[in-house]
Amino acid sequence: GTTVHGAERVANVDGSPYEGPVIPLTYYHPDGVLAETLHLLPANAAGRDLAIVGLGAGAQGCNSQPRDRITYFEIDGLVEKIARDPKLFTFMEKCSPGASVVLGDARLTLADQSKTYDYLLLDAFSSDSIPVHLMTREAFKLYASRIRENGLLVLHISNRHMELESVVAALAKDAGLAIKGRILDNNSTALADPYPSSVMVLAKSPETLAPFGSDKGWNSPPTNDVSVWTDDYSNIPAAIWRKYNSRN
Repeated sequence: GTTVHGAERVANVDGSPYEGPVIPLTYYHPDGVLAETLHLLPANAAGRDLAIVGLGAGAQGCNSQPRDRITYFEIDGLVEKIARDPKLFTFMEKCSPGASVVLGDARLTLADQSKTYDYLLLDAFSSDSIPVHLMTREAFKLYASRIRENGLLVLHISNRHMELESVVAALAKDAGLAIKGRILDNNSTALADPYPSSVMVLAKSPETLAPFGSDKGWNSPPTNDVSVWTDDYSNIPAAIWRKYNSRN
């Protein structure tokens, strides 16, 4: 009951039904960081292949281009039912009706297929507890094999209790991936504004990240001497401690 999966405007300020275009809100706002990762990804006349781990309400699909092909990886079948129900959300119906949803643990389902993508977004870390097995050396090896040479690996790591930027920076360095990060902190939780968010973009070469310049707020994150998380090792208390220290 504390995780924001997505929000959609259904009424105007005066209470009358909203009949305007569907616009992603919260983290997926068109002026937010997650939308920017898709806007800065080079366009392709034939469409881009996008993979999104964590369906939520399907809002990120509204930041894509018309010819893009979207595959969602979602562990919870109930989430798909909610996202596809137009009485609850219309993001999938209006923005990505052709999107496919692969149910199951994303690390397993990604490993079961060999398809590569122009864009792979991991958006599964904003809850109170995080799927640690998605943030390990072994997992990142899998992700690197699923993005194309000029593809992007994107991690949405906004979290109330844990500082995960250092963890991702250490994993990127270990995997030999270029990395940039941007933290949007506008101190607003209004649905009409982009939610404060922390997003990392990774690629196989620094040239791929050229559009993500410091003038746009993208910079190289520090590793803070964090040890690389593996399937056999992680350090959640340290991540909580770093978040606590950043607030005090």
